[in-house]
Amino acid sequence: MKELKRKIEKLWKPVKKDLDKILKETTSLAKKGESYLKDISEKGKENLELLSLFLKKEKLYYQLGKVISTLPRNRWKEDKRVNEIVSQIKKINHILKKKKK
Repeated sequence: MKELKRKIEKLWKPVKKDLDKILKETTSLAKKGESYLKDISEKGKENLELLSLFLKKEKLYYQLGKVISTLPRNRWKEDKRVNEIVSQIKKINHILKKKKK
């Protein structure tokens, strides 16, 4: 019985070291994977935000064209709707410039 116990203890020591090593490596890989997924997620979110801003800007240009087409040219600068849309486009352009840096 004592001899069996000694043999088991002798075998267990290297197995335990190997298991500890595997556990450390697995933990390290999991942390790297987590970091990679986080980076990809953040980049995806930024790309979606940029796409959303570009689409919003395109919609504003469309609305601007509709409004301008109903007005005589001499009233373009004074029209409240035109000024509001142009202001929104400028804000989006400003945000896009900030995000590109």
